[in-house]
Amino acid sequence: MTRSRIVVVTGPPCAGKSTHVRRHATPDDVVVDLDELARALGHPESHVDPLAPPTPAADLARSLRADLIRRATAGALARRGTVWIVDARPSPTSLAIYRRVGAVVVALDAPPAELRRRAVEAGRPEWTLDRIAAWDQPTPPAASVFR
Repeated sequence: MTRSRIVVVTGPPCAGKSTHVRRHATPDDVVVDLDELARALGHPESHVDPLAPPTPAADLARSLRADLIRRATAGALARRGTVWIVDARPSPTSLAIYRRVGAVVVALDAPPAELRRRAVEAGRPEWTLDRIAAWDQPTPPAASVFR
């Protein structure tokens, strides 16, 4: 079985992760994005607050996302397209798995003032500004290929 190409897109809120995937994904690709999954399952907000108690839709979306990532990294989503995974801040364990399977990691970022401007302009939930302010851990190097 041929393993799919996997691209992991990381970065703080409003860095443009989902936008990047929308601009680069093709119809043959699989997109694993927690916010998109939650919305499809009826989550009431446009984005899932990672620190809030989960809604039923957000909880189910998290489970589905984890299962899709497991399947992708195990080669179970083998196809001609790319598997795009939006993973804002991958854990060390996740990064090790992504490295093991040869995933490309694209780290997006912008200055905090620009992230805040984008959040306000897009009408993002109020908690987004708190998450931007709390973003203190650097993401993996941009466009890194882990082998």
